[in-house]
This record gives sequence, structure tokens and C-alpha cells, in this order.
Amino acid sequence: TGRMRELYLDGDDVALAGRVWPEFSFRRHVREHVDIFMGRRDDGHSNQIWRSWDFGYRHPAVTWHQIDRERDRWNVLAELEGEDIAIGKFTKEVMEYEQAIFGQRGVQIGFRNCGDPAGNQTSDKSEMTSAEIVRHITGSAVLTSNMGVMPMVELVRHRLVERDDAFGIHRRCKRTIDGLDYGYVWNERTGRPEKDGNFDHLMDTLQYFAAVHMGVGVVHRDKPREQRSEREAERDWEEWMRRLRGDERQRRPRFRIWGKSA
Repeated sequence: TGRMRELYLDGDDVALAGRVWPEFSFRRHVREHVDIFMGRRDDGHSNQIWRSWDFGYRHPAVTWHQIDRERDRWNVLAELEGEDIAIGKFTKEVMEYEQAIFGQRGVQIGFRNCGDPAGNQTSDKSEMTSAEIVRHITGSAVLTSNMGVMPMVELVRHRLVERDDAFGIHRRCKRTIDGLDYGYVWNERTGRPEKDGNFDHLMDTLQYFAAVHMGVGVVHRDKPREQRSEREAERDWEEWMRRLRGDERQRRPRFRIWGKSA
């Protein structure tokens, strides 16, 4: 691929120079079993399972997530990818797959959606946006964040290093694990994660979920992504880095959704 990668051994871990998240460890983060938290939060609401979407016809992707707020754990529960498939058909496959994986437990807890801000854009394939199609089929709006790529990368990184049990991923998520372990790398020319059309879709779903649930950006419900200036993106980055340097525990903030406190 032309990417420079150095391979060295450290116990059971294999580290690759150029990985976006070298902090990820198969030994620490991959789980044989991930318990689905069936309880209710202090505010009385259930800990719903979240689908995180990366839209697109060529290679759409979804990962399923849950935050166990009693133990402050982010669990990645499942994954699904499509290839050359319309979003309506893919959404139906997503719902069939989650029924097979989660069964009645999923019905009891409920599902919500978050994901790619590009899902609010129209295309020549449908008069409805991808986000509108998903909402129509699943009954849940798609929440998106205006956070930039680099701050989202740092959100995931912070979870990986915070505690051994702060982030866990079920072993069934083989492609996502491969992306975390070796496939998601830096583009040396741009200084940003490589958009290789392979691992980047699933990795994006992790970042979208982190941005909505642990980020500092404004969260939009089925609204087009606002264009931000370079200075606004820089302020977003600086604010997040201040939080990281202070080692502040990241919990879901209070958002403002189009003028209303959430």
C-alpha cells in the first residue's frame, strides 16, 4: 500500500506505526461476552441500544452500541456492512440482523439512531435523504454532530486509554476489530485518517457515536450539517484538548438541539 509500518512485539500485543489508534489492544478491549445492560438510568429512561450509521450506496455500515452509565462503559455490540445497496434495503437488513442478534432484549430496551451528517443530503437515487429513509423505516431520527474529524479521533482515543473496562467490543465485530487493530491508518500526506474505502466506514461509525454521546459539538436531529469556519473547527479542537489534558471523565453533555435544551 506504500504506507510505512513498523512492526514490533510487546508481549501479546502487535503495534503498527501509522495506526490511528495504537492504544487499542486485542487483549484489553475485545470481549468474549458483552452484557447488554437492561436496567434504567437515574432519570428513569432505559439504556437504549444505538445504531451508528455511515451512509452511502457503495459500502454502507452500521455498528450497534450501548453506554452502561452505571459502570461508565462504552460497549460495541455488533456490526453490519453492505455493498452496492440502496439505503432502504440496507435498513431492512439492519433490522433483521439486530432481531437475530438481540431478540426480545432489544425490543425491551429499544433502539435509536445516530450517524453520518452526510445522511441529511439528498441524492439522485431518492427524493428523501438517507436519514429520512432510516427514520421512516426504524421510527427513530438520526442524530448527528458537527464535530470535526480530529476531535472525534481523540474522543475514541481517550476511551481506549481511560481504563481497561471503559471500552469493550464483542468479538463478533471482526471487521471493526481489524480496523482498530491494524487497518485504520494515517494518510501521511494529509495528516488525517486514510479513506481507503475498506476500514474507514466502520471506523467512522465509532467516531459518529462518540461525537453524539461524548463530544462537545452541537447535536442535530435530521438537519443539514452546518458549515463551520476553520477557526470554529480549531476552537472545537482546542476545547477538547483542554478537557483531555485535564483528564476530565467524559460523560454525555447537555446539548442544545436547535434552540432547546436536551
